[in-house]
Amino acid sequence: MNRAVVFALIFVVWQVNRLEAAATDCLRTNPCTRPRCEFMYELKVAKARLRALNAGFLENPDAAADADFLRYLKDSYLPAVNKTYRKYAKCPPQYFYNKVSLSVSALPPGGGRCVITAAGNPSKNVSLEDALTMSSSCAEIVKADYAGAEEDQRACLSSDKGTQTGGVQEFRKAESQLQKTKIASMEAALLQYLSSCAPDAALSRELTKAGLSALLKQGQKIRQEARRKAKRARATGRGR
Repeated sequence: MNRAVVFALIFVVWQVNRLEAAATDCLRTNPCTRPRCEFMYELKVAKARLRALNAGFLENPDAAADADFLRYLKDSYLPAVNKTYRKYAKCPPQYFYNKVSLSVSALPPGGGRCVITAAGNPSKNVSLEDALTMSSSCAEIVKADYAGAEEDQRACLSSDKGTQTGGVQEFRKAESQLQKTKIASMEAALLQYLSSCAPDAALSRELTKAGLSALLKQGQKIRQEARRKAKRARATGRGR
């Protein structure tokens, strides 16, 4: 079995890209605008998928045989992922929201460099700037997805060097790291937003329910410190 193909199919659920569009910021601070539904959905799903990966599914977690690996995907991981998607209602369809489909490929085919490619052009290395141009979704999500693809790329390179053993444990380790990378990227973008914009009650509840209370408090602390600095600066200016 070509596990690189399995990883490409399982790591991220992608939609068909729109070449004529470009990604746009969905966490806007000037003026402050509530984060788009798509951003919050992607963040909550990534966190839920990480929780599913950390749950115990297989009797023999070290199983490396293809049959055991496929059984893990069919009986454990994919049902958990599908449950995640059912739990979080998808956002209303948006013309603007189409993600570029990324994967990691060995070029030339059959071996060689592990490079990030896009659907429709599997022979070309895709940069983050390319992905942002090709996508019409949230720029913050594109950046998180690309960071995840870079984790996939590192796993591919590591596998080529023979440092991975294969099987369920390899998949769970690589997929967990990918999801952690995506979450870290999206949470960093969200913290930057919260450092400038005070969330309303509805957003505060949503973030708390998503397990992001610490991020809420950190953003509030940064806003308060910024106000104190501005107040001291004004006082110093008046005293001159």
